[in-house]
Amino acid sequence: MKKKEKKRILILVVIAIIVIVALLIVRAVLNNNENNNTQTPSSSSSEAGSEYTALYSDGSKLNVSSKLKENKNYQNVTISNIQLTTVNGLNRLLANVTNNSNSSTDAQDVSLVFVDSQGNTIATIPGVIPAMNAGETAQLNASTTKDIINAYDFRIE
Repeated sequence: MKKKEKKRILILVVIAIIVIVALLIVRAVLNNNENNNTQTPSSSSSEAGSEYTALYSDGSKLNVSSKLKENKNYQNVTISNIQLTTVNGLNRLLANVTNNSNSSTDAQDVSLVFVDSQGNTIATIPGVIPAMNAGETAQLNASTTKDIINAYDFRIE
């Protein structure tokens, strides 16, 4: 092969690599935009009683009330990282529960009372605070088909 032919082949290879890399970058950007769009909340102000709710394009809802998300204390435990969501009509409260005592605790049945901004009860659902060792953190997981997603706050009884 002549020197000119080798140079042309090298230039074509470099151009092909640049085109392939550019296509991969465009594809990655488009995929990233599609993923972001599926998780972006839309305005839900048109829904009655939804001032504490973010509606996602997949139909799921997230309660955004700052009062509901505040840490709660119940006996010797702290409930934190509180999340209330609705997916396919199932409302689920997930939260971390930390044993603040110096001893182990037994599992404990509790009632979660969801209220509106005037303090009126929307619904009461059962929950279980799991057995924990001293200082341990576990998860509180309670779910219901009752419509509690628009709750302002909840208390534990």
